[in-house]
Amino acid sequence: MSAALLSRYRWPPAAVPQRPLGLRPPWLQPLLVLAAQALIVAVALLLPRAAKPEVLLVSLVLAPWLEETLLRRGLQEALQARWPQAPAWRPVLACATVFAAAHVLLRPDLASAATVLPALLLGCVYRRWPATAPCALLHSLFNLLWFAAVGPWLLSIVR
Repeated sequence: MSAALLSRYRWPPAAVPQRPLGLRPPWLQPLLVLAAQALIVAVALLLPRAAKPEVLLVSLVLAPWLEETLLRRGLQEALQARWPQAPAWRPVLACATVFAAAHVLLRPDLASAATVLPALLLGCVYRRWPATAPCALLHSLFNLLWFAAVGPWLLSIVR
């Protein structure tokens, strides 16, 4: 029964052909992204009213890798395999909606719902270059922009 179920839903999803960014050896890309994320954390620490370092580490390094791995390599690839004849935007939109819904569940406000916009961009980037590293780096940059723009305002309301 489980084999029939797995074959019906095409799990695991068919491998998406990788379009490498041209970095050799293959471990260089994630290493460069982690270095860039360390720089992003350093910049975030310089922001006025910066969040605690552990919050910045989770928000700017760990969460982007985890979310992009689960949503792009997991959900988006599964949806692409599930809907092979569908327009390219359908799995991207579905994944972006799930991404925004997860953020709204954690913090129900308009800023959380607005994460659908950068999630659409991240989905398009992943569709073009199916690798987690570029998406995680962009995600980190989006989170840094959020900390820079919304973070001080939010902290002034909370305190």
